[in-house]
Amino acid sequence: MRHHLLHIFLPLSLTILLASCSKAPGGVLSTSEMADLIVDIQLADAYIDNHPADFEDDSSKLVLKQSIFKKHGITQQDYDSSLVWYAHNMEDYMRAYNQAIEKLQARHEKLN
Repeated sequence: MRHHLLHIFLPLSLTILLASCSKAPGGVLSTSEMADLIVDIQLADAYIDNHPADFEDDSSKLVLKQSIFKKHGITQQDYDSSLVWYAHNMEDYMRAYNQAIEKLQARHEKLN
């Protein structure tokens, strides 16, 4: 009887444990955090593209980028580490990117 219970509860316990664990290691932005960051980076890039006279040199672009990092409470190193991790976990990156697209579309619809 114990042997049968072990075959039932062990796989169930492992499944629950694996499902509850985050796949991303510590220091890597979660999917939703990455999506929010992507939104702000895309908006900043669009602003730069539409106001080139305000961003003639890289230092002004860097200031904008650093303000985005500050808003999200991260550093350039946090961002770089997250990008490296997401580059090796493309499904998770696509999930974050799709969330970002949905958020941008919602903002666009709200403005119209």
